Amino acid sequence: MKTANKLIGALAASMLTCASAQAALITEWGFELDSAFTDYVGGQNITEDNTNAFYNAPTYVAWGTGTDKNPGLQSSFNLGAGTNGNLVGDVDTNGAFVDTLELTHNNWEIKSGGAITGATLSTRLSLSAKAIDGFPIDPILFPDLPQQIFDINFKETKNSGDCVVDDDGPKCSDILVININDAGGFNPISGAFEQSFVIDGYKYTAQVKLDGLTTLEDSVCAAANAGSGCIGLTTKEQQSNSFQGSFAIAATFVSEPAAIALLGLSLIGLGGFRRFKK
Repeated sequence: MKTANKLIGALAASMLTCASAQAALITEWGFELDSAFTDYVGGQNITEDNTNAFYNAPTYVAWGTGTDKNPGLQSSFNLGAGTNGNLVGDVDTNGAFVDTLELTHNNWEIKSGGAITGATLSTRLSLSAKAIDGFPIDPILFPDLPQQIFDINFKETKNSGDCVVDDDGPKCSDILVININDAGGFNPISGAFEQSFVIDGYKYTAQVKLDGLTTLEDSVCAAANAGSGCIGLTTKEQQSNSFQGSFAIAATFVSEPAAIALLGLSLIGLGGFRRFKK
């Protein structure tokens, strides 16, 4: 009986060690990011520019007609100035966030009725493994993660009177509410939109962050026709408002289901052997 117990313990330790040994951590990734405004709602005198090749859609969208204060100026969204919404880079697993594309809202005062009321920002992320357990390898390309589709509720606020957003400027801040329709969700702890996947015993979480993104007050959400607890940001009038995007990958070890199942069957078998020996 003692011999059987020792055998069970030795086998359990051996199999758990084997499961851990088989798991290999991807420690460095290459990535390619594509983003563009694939749709927008409303607006007058729309101007599009800087087409992203993957989406065949603009990364610059402008609207409206400038007031006497801003003759010739339109309000606009600009994504990744000078990049056409495409960025290639590297990121270390469990390392620091790396900068990606910057979102800018050029919030110039325009004539009433000319603003868009919404937009769709589409993002595609492609990953390749470049190092395993710290050792460089020839890049291994993985299938693209599910595309992230962000719907933006946009509120062009009035330029006089009481402001919905607390503001220290002479005009009211505009409101952008960001809703994710596909792939992942917003983690209020990390302040990032996250997608997770498992490879060889490790759970990897791709984290996409935008500076300034936060949970807005219910009154601000309502003004942008969004539900309470909405996620978004506000932009000051009569200036360019830029928000830096960034990206990271976190990893945690998860147990090997196949190894655990095999271990369980082995223990059951040895338990039967021990009872038989009695």
